[in-house]
Formats: sequence, structure tokens, C-alpha cells
Amino acid sequence: MKSLQARVRDESWLRSNPVAILKMRLRQEGSAGLGAERKSARVLARAGYPLSAHYLDNLGLDLGVDHMPRRHGVVGLVLGAETGGQPFAWADRLRAEPDLRWRGRAGLPFEPLDLLGVLLRLLGARAGDELLRHLPEAKAFAIVDEIDEEIAGPSMTIAGALAVLDAASGHARPELAAVASFVQLEPGVQPSGATDQQLNLKRVEGEATKLAAFQRECGRGSLCLVAKDSLLEAKELHRSFERVWVVEDLDRLGGRLEAAGLLEDFARPAPLSRQELDRVEALIGRLRKDEFLVRRALDLALRLEAAAREPGLGPDISAARGRRALAHATQPLRFDAVLGDAVAAAGGVVERARAAPDLASHAELCAASIELATAHYVEYDFERMAAELRPWKQRLDEDPHLVDADLRVRVLGNLGRALAVHAPTAGEDPTWPVLFAEALALQAITDPSKLTLTRGFLVGALLAAGQLDAAERELSRAEAELSRTDYAGNLSLWFLRFDRADLARRRGELWDDPEMEREDVVRAGQFGRAMGYYFQATARQVGRERGDAAERFERAAAFFGEGRPPVNSGQWVFVHLCRLGAAERRRDPKAWRASRADLEAFLAEDFAAGIRRWYGELVPALPTDFQAQLDFDGGPGGSGDPAAALEALFARDPYFLGRG
Repeated sequence: MKSLQARVRDESWLRSNPVAILKMRLRQEGSAGLGAERKSARVLARAGYPLSAHYLDNLGLDLGVDHMPRRHGVVGLVLGAETGGQPFAWADRLRAEPDLRWRGRAGLPFEPLDLLGVLLRLLGARAGDELLRHLPEAKAFAIVDEIDEEIAGPSMTIAGALAVLDAASGHARPELAAVASFVQLEPGVQPSGATDQQLNLKRVEGEATKLAAFQRECGRGSLCLVAKDSLLEAKELHRSFERVWVVEDLDRLGGRLEAAGLLEDFARPAPLSRQELDRVEALIGRLRKDEFLVRRALDLALRLEAAAREPGLGPDISAARGRRALAHATQPLRFDAVLGDAVAAAGGVVERARAAPDLASHAELCAASIELATAHYVEYDFERMAAELRPWKQRLDEDPHLVDADLRVRVLGNLGRALAVHAPTAGEDPTWPVLFAEALALQAITDPSKLTLTRGFLVGALLAAGQLDAAERELSRAEAELSRTDYAGNLSLWFLRFDRADLARRRGELWDDPEMEREDVVRAGQFGRAMGYYFQATARQVGRERGDAAERFERAAAFFGEGRPPVNSGQWVFVHLCRLGAAERRRDPKAWRASRADLEAFLAEDFAAGIRRWYGELVPALPTDFQAQLDFDGGPGGSGDPAAALEALFARDPYFLGRG
């Protein structure tokens, strides 16, 4: 941030911080004294510069109708360079207005998703049944400020959310006429509508300097937010603001806003227009496909589903589009491996499409069947998965023009996945390699950008089948097809690194990728399951030192359990298996017994029946106890060897590239 001296001749800064600029100009011109300041202030005020009434009163200037007081709205406060050896801050008024999409000036220190997350959490102060009807993502605001500078840090995020609430009220609420926020979230925290994490608020850096900037440019304010750990004097705050709210966390702030009626205008539900539905669906896609924030995508999809039912959809939305609005939860539920719910949601999509009075298209019916089939994968029910897709394979063989190429590829690839995992009783199914080959050939012509995903499924199938040379050839091709080679947020690359680690494991080799093991590869809330797959594969490599292997199992368990998945998520199986792996490598009988009991308890639940059937007798075969002094360093051994029994479970699980 440039210094006050560097901005003294900048017209835009004279309008945003007129008192600071005026005083500096007078000092530079050597025009000291009250008379000179009053004269310059009178000229600026009559020319329309927004000098505060408080400042003019202190100068003894009464301009009457020649000067209308400014409505400051939400005022951001930004630390600048020191002036004359003293700390200094700028006032930066934030203003939001309805817009076609969420956007803000590039230099602002927050993203639209940051504001949406804060607003969702604030709306949690409303009754639970009301919250489901809130869809702030359907609204869109542009946020602008007065300072054309790069601003960093989390101190303005709360102010940005308040600016949106001010805009939703038409800039009419007196409580928001001149607001300052001296609170911030912890750096790196990304709020969402989920309430599984307490989001504490703490004081901002330089709060006394920022308060002085507000007093200088705005005078007396309407509302200020301060943290419980604030060092500002209560007497000074009450002298400077009509209302002073001490808020400990985001939920309590939501309660204060709700009690004051300041959430009402923003939260008021209304039927969704087509443009609003476009906006929400685009955000779901971004959260799921680009950001990999699966649980935020699910939360939004469920609220869209509720809003589509009440208050409903506008008259400009077709019946088919309305059905699609009810279908967005299926993929996040599947990604989070939510047993029972994933199949139920996908089954509902199929039923609505088949019962549609407007006769759903072949494309809609086919896409719904694919979603149901892949939901059966979550349940380890590969026979039903294949049964759902075989009729479509036959129909598309007879008439390839029924649906587009993308759906044909998805039918072929997912049928190949099902058959590769669970071959018929008679032995190996010979058709899955042919299905993958057909899918890849079609995709290479129609959409080469998606080849990595389909080829990645083929690599997994080849590894599971023990065809290691073929798997390596296809893996090298997939790596060459990657559109991105950086690691941060690169889900496709993470899965291929898992494949590479598993290939080395099957060959009896040690291999790992240091880039995968950096702490910053996966950011908070992202879908990091592929990282768990990678770490368990490296942990299981023969020859890995026991302590290193135990740490890798523990890191895998942490990725699978990140954010505490739903109680009926199949990811808990992965957590328990990896904790068993860590306990065995550390020769820790107590941790082994606890993890084995946790695994058995999960699999005893009704929703885990499919996984229980798939594992068969492998879980009961796990030793209930083992002696720490027994030496299993030689690798999996005979009866009673916990490493051998546990490896049999890993080798059975399709998510770890096992098979039946």
C-alpha cells in the first residue's frame, strides 16, 4: 500500500479519504492553522467532496443545504505505510449491487465464494426449516471499493458480507449506514453452510489505527463489530458508534444480525428464475469439478432441491430443467461414498425421468441410468451396476444415434469398470478390455480432453487383473494426456500417482512422489480421497520401513476421515483399514483391537450390508489380538499373521484396486 504522501495529488483518493489528503496537502504547502484548513474544507465540501459532518462540525463549519451528509455504508479499513513515523490506515468504502454474476475488483482480499460461505453460515441463525429454503447462490452481487490497490489478508471478508446485506436491503437500513468491522476469521478458513466447525472471530491487526481512520473520515458510525479479544476501549467505541456488538464467532454474529432483522431482505425466498437457476447450477459444477469441494456442492444441491419444491421454479423453466434441478445431489453423495443415500437419490432421478409426463429424452434417461449404476459401485453391488448398463449398451449398439458420444463413452466405461471388478462365476470376463478400448477410441475422436479419466479407469482395471506391463503402458499414456502437471488441486494427477504407487507395490518395488507429500497439495475442504489412496499404496509396498509405513497409513486415514464424513459414508471403512495398517506396522495391540472393533461395528450397520457381503469372511478372519513381540518382518505369513489377514482385505477392496 502506497504512503499518504504518494497519494496526496490523487483525485480518487481525495474523494475516498478527503480529510487525510486535505491535511497532508496543507502540511506540504506550509498552510498550517485552523483558518487555512476551514477555507480548504469549505471549498471541497461545496465541490461535492464527501467530508463527514463530524469533521465539518469540529471545524465549526455549517454549510446548510450546500452539503448533504454522505451515507458511508460498510467501510473497509486498510493499514497503509506509516506517516511521520506514526501508523496510518485508509478508509475504503465497500459497495455491493445486484449483478448477473458474483464478482469483485481483482485487488480485493476475498473471493465471491468466501462471501457466500460467510453468508450461508450467518443464515444458519434462522430456523432449520427456513435455512433449507435459502439459496443465496441464486443471487449475485458485484462488490466494488474506492481504493485501487492490491489488498491482502482476511480482515475485510466480514465487511464484504455486510456490504452484500446492505445491498439486499436497498442501502436503506439505518444500522448499516456507517459500519466498521474490527473482526476477522483465522487466515485460511473458508466458511460454508456446514456447522461442524466453530468459526471464531478475532481482532484485526492495527485495530486502534483503523478506528482512528474511521473516526477521521466518517465521524460517528452506526454499528461496529469487535472481537472478544479486542484491545479497544469500550468507552471510546460507544463514543464513536451508535451500536457496538462484541461477537465471539460467526454463528453469534448471525444471531445478532437475525435479531436486528438484517438477514431478512437477503434471505427472503422467491421462485427461481431461469437465470438464477443457471447461476446456482454453474456454481455446483464449479464446486464439484473445479474446486473439488464436494460437501459444499452437496449442501448447495440439497438446498436447490428444497428451493425447487418451495418456493418453486419460475414459469420460464421447463419441466425437464426442473427435473435436472432435483438431480444435483447424486454425484456429491457418490463422491462422499454415502451408503444408502447415493442409491436412493440416483434412483429418484431415474423414477422421475421414467414417469415424466412430457416424456423424457433418451439422453435424460440414459444419464439417469448411469448415475444409478455408479451409485451401485458405492454399495459394492457390481452385478446391479452391470445390470443397469447392459440394456443401454445393447440399445446403443443397435442405434448409436440415440444419445451423444459423451453418454455412449460413459456407458461403455462404467460397464467396463463393473465387469473388471466382479467377473462372472465361470472366470474372467473377456469383454471389459473391449469395452474400454471402444470407449477410448470414441473419446479420442469426440472429446480428447476427457481421455485421462477413462484411461485412468482402464489402468485401475489392468492393475487389479495383474496385467502390469499393459497397465504401465496405459498409465504412461494417461500421464502424457494430462492437461495440467502442477499438483495443487489436480485430482486427475493425484489418481495417476496412486496408480503409479500401486504398480510399484505389485512389482515389489519402493516408489513415492515427494510432490504428493507436501502439506499444501490439498486445501481445506477439498476432495482428497485420491491422496488417501496414494498413501495407503505406498504404505503397503514391500520393504517399506515399518515406522514410515505406519505414518503413511496414518496420513491415508486422515485424508479419508477429513472433515468427518457422514456416519454412513463408506470412507469410514478406509479409515478403519488404514488405522489397522498403522497399528500392525507399529505392533500396537491396543490400537489394533480398537480399529478392528470400529470396522466390525461399522460393517454391522444395515447401510453397510453391501460391503459386508463383498468382504465375506475376510473381516472375521482378522486376528482379534496379536502379541507385539511376534516378528512379521518377513512379510505376510501363515495363520494368525495380522499383516496377511489385513492385506487380504485391501486386496479385495475395489477402491484400492482389488477385485472379487
